[in-house]
Amino acid sequence: MAPNFPDAGSAALFQQIQGILHQARRPLVLTGAGLSAADTAGSGGLGTFQDSESPWIKARDPAWGSTAALKRDPTRFWTWGLELLDAVAASRSGPLPGHEALARWMAGHGDRRLITQNVDGLHRRTLRSVGVDPQDRILEIHGTMDHLRCTACRRQRALPARAELRPESPPTCLACGHLLEPAVVWMGDLLDESQLQQAYAWTEAADAALVIGTSGNIQPVGDLPRRIAGRGHPVIVVDPDPTAFMGIATHRIIGSASEVLPTLLHT
Repeated sequence: MAPNFPDAGSAALFQQIQGILHQARRPLVLTGAGLSAADTAGSGGLGTFQDSESPWIKARDPAWGSTAALKRDPTRFWTWGLELLDAVAASRSGPLPGHEALARWMAGHGDRRLITQNVDGLHRRTLRSVGVDPQDRILEIHGTMDHLRCTACRRQRALPARAELRPESPPTCLACGHLLEPAVVWMGDLLDESQLQQAYAWTEAADAALVIGTSGNIQPVGDLPRRIAGRGHPVIVVDPDPTAFMGIATHRIIGSASEVLPTLLHT
């Protein structure tokens, strides 16, 4: 399919993409930090890994965002960890136009699925708000901040109340007593194999890709739209900035998710 990059504000472009998404039997959405950053900017919520003012920037540094960093200095780790949790809590306090538009669109068809690299739980929250069970509809491929994971036995538990978490007394596993960490994939960690295989299965079944707010530089997730493009299916990119998907995108809208999605996915 030949690339089509008319003016980003063109109604014709929106209508063309809407037609593609309507006709697709098994469209797959891939989202990244740009979606949550766009949706929560007004609430002082979530930044991206590229935002020097965001607590997430340290997640790229193994000296902060790693199991080894937790074990080396639990109090230091959890002082920063609570900053992350507070950022997630702030992000949930305001409207989420991009997430909500996606949730309403997914509610319209049971074969619309979503893979997110975000760990904020906002997709699950908004899907439930429109009556959709997120089970079998979304993959949080990089984990979630809504759960804690034991660094030894790997058991998970729901995130306790904020008042129960104190850096000077880091949380420990109720089963084995070892330290707990957020149930996320740190830089350099391997993805959960079962989730990765599920992501590949959804990708192989997909007949269109909608890529929102992700640079495409993180692998293996960045390879998923390329697999869909390689089978001749359309790849639609929504992002205010250039991404690694420029060479495979058949359609591109330059803009933030919070501005674009409510119109693009309106039915």
